[in-house]
Amino acid sequence: MSSLNQSIDAAGMTDAGTVREHNEDAFLVRNDLCLFMVADGAGGHNAGDIASKLAIKSIENFFEATESVAKTRPERDRFGLMTQARRLAAAVQKANADVMEISRSFEKRKGMGTTVVVAYLRPSWNRLYLAHVGDSRCYRVRGEHVEVLTHDHTILNDVMEMRPDVGDDVLARLPRSVVTRALGMGERIRVDLRAFVLVPGDRYLLCSDGLYRDLPEDVLFETLRITAEPEEVAQRLIALGKKAGGGDNLTALVFDCVRLGKPSHDKQGADSSSTRRKTASAPEILLLGIESDVDIQPTGEVQILPSDAYDAEVRQAVEDFVSPLRPDHAALPIDLTKTSQCGACGEQIPVGARFCPYCGAPRKT
Repeated sequence: MSSLNQSIDAAGMTDAGTVREHNEDAFLVRNDLCLFMVADGAGGHNAGDIASKLAIKSIENFFEATESVAKTRPERDRFGLMTQARRLAAAVQKANADVMEISRSFEKRKGMGTTVVVAYLRPSWNRLYLAHVGDSRCYRVRGEHVEVLTHDHTILNDVMEMRPDVGDDVLARLPRSVVTRALGMGERIRVDLRAFVLVPGDRYLLCSDGLYRDLPEDVLFETLRITAEPEEVAQRLIALGKKAGGGDNLTALVFDCVRLGKPSHDKQGADSSSTRRKTASAPEILLLGIESDVDIQPTGEVQILPSDAYDAEVRQAVEDFVSPLRPDHAALPIDLTKTSQCGACGEQIPVGARFCPYCGAPRKT
């Protein structure tokens, strides 16, 4: 393996927008770990804020704990699978488990969830590993070409894939902002995984849907192409997103690949520009009927919908494939009388919980 010889310049910015009182987005920039993330939370009682921050912290903690071992691993294991892609998938599944635990443990956190898009770089291999769940996106700028590297997990896309016979009149009434995969939706979630070859001069954008929903695509692409530092690009994107509507929280994280080392090729497998996780996991679930007191608003905000939010014709278009897959979200019995104080924020948390549901800090044992 070649020695690390690269520079990744990164910066992120988040804003509540022009309408929302609270910002339920979160992001992480860890140049030392080559780890970058954006999460967009959803849920009542400000639970989305907890979910997004908890997911970010959980994945960050996982990468910190496994970094020393990861440095000794080859690019591919004996099965030909990318070791760092498996590591990334494990981190996201761990974050999902943590969000599920808090959701079960506290009534006010019930039904909370979050999207996530994670980019992990191994510059010594000239590799970018990308994981995402939900509708937060990753864009890549290479030369003058801009492309989306992620596929939105939304009700509209799922209906188009699984029920292409649905009429246009029904499609026209489907909500555009309902995600069909999110952390917190079940014990196991499907994580989209891909690996890309890094090229010097590449620019990447991780963002929540609040940025790209209102901002015209040509404006977004033009802004990404400008010759400027990532911090300035992120600031411009947020300002333009707010000017275009700003009805939802907005987050933009931009990183540039300034200098890269020579790629090393592991003898256990051939080079690949993309890979997907092949192990079985729970299929995507539409967020219906999880929390009945969530208001339905005509904005780009990620929503958790009550089951009667739309008329029978529209719901029937998706219920045929959704209903057999919907998990049981009943809370597990938990003794909330035994608590201890969180060392970070001072709130009371159950003795068995690994994370504080208020600030997301891990319990200190």
